[in-house]
Amino acid sequence: MNTVLQAVQIQRLEESSLERIITLLEQCDMYTSSVTFESSSYWIAQLDGLDVGCVGLEQGFQASLLRSVAVLPRFRSSGVARTLTLFALEQARSGGDQADYLFTSDMGPFWTRFGFIEVPLETLVQALPDVPQVQSALNQRWLEESRAWLKSLEPQEV
Repeated sequence: MNTVLQAVQIQRLEESSLERIITLLEQCDMYTSSVTFESSSYWIAQLDGLDVGCVGLEQGFQASLLRSVAVLPRFRSSGVARTLTLFALEQARSGGDQADYLFTSDMGPFWTRFGFIEVPLETLVQALPDVPQVQSALNQRWLEESRAWLKSLEPQEV
């Protein structure tokens, strides 16, 4: 196992820690305008006390939106994003979600590794109309610049 991954610790953040998420996302050149703890949970990956990555979930009814998966550039390709993603998907599954969605404009091949499939944008919007990132997409008119992806979280029959 990668020695970086062995040392990474994942910590759930409280609303008072919002600035840590914003700072990390800005360091990764990612959008921060809809980052909020409203109907959302965020986790941070730490290595030797340094925030190196983050992930968020926006909760709807039996579905969630995976968002803000970010890793500092010097820690990319070390498995941190994969660890955060698998952790968040397990949080969604254990919380009762049957599906997880995400927006991306250019990272589709990365998400297929986790079992995500591309779906029409309307599918995501209908499933999670009230979550912050969907509201941001609709209000700021960036929806058509993105693509929607879905992963079933239902148990697989053996």
